[in-house]
Order: sequence, then C-alpha cells, then structure tokens
Amino acid sequence: MSYKNKTTVAYFPHISASNLPNIDTVVWSKLTDVSDSPIKNIDCVMVDLPADLSSEQTRFLRQCRRQKIPVYNSKQLLESLSKRVSITYSDARDLQALS
Repeated sequence: MSYKNKTTVAYFPHISASNLPNIDTVVWSKLTDVSDSPIKNIDCVMVDLPADLSSEQTRFLRQCRRQKIPVYNSKQLLESLSKRVSITYSDARDLQALS
C-alpha cells in the first residue's frame, strides 16, 4: 500500500535485510508468516529466484499474482531501485567497452 508516496515492498526472510538499500521512497516489509500476511498492505513482493520456496510461500505468490500484485526477482528489483548494476550480470562485451 502506498503510504505518503512510499512503496511497500514485501520480501521473504531468506533475503538479508542488511542487503536492502535505504531508499526514501521504499518501505521494506519482511514476510515472516505468509499465512497471516495481509496482501492489501503491500505494493509488490520481492523474491530471490531461484530460491527454494515453501509450498506456503508459493501459494502466497500465486495469491498475489491473482490480486494483480507484482512479484519481482530481487536482483533485478534491487538494481532498478538502487540504480546500480551488479558486475556479475555484465556481459564481457560491456566490460571491454569500459577499457
């Protein structure tokens, strides 16, 4: 739920909170128990793919998709929000262009 121009991004516990950037427009919400998580209070879900998700987590993600709540891969979402690209995703040609 957007609150005062902030986007609430829900994430699963296997994603380390220490890796989440401090962004003024984002509220990070850790999903500790997806069976009790109110879907109406989040704008999107960030998931670390290809993480092993429990059946409960998979069910939760399906429910989010049915309710039109976007589900994003953590690496791409974090790169997009922080405007920093991980070097591990760069193509060799991209690195050559830098030299």
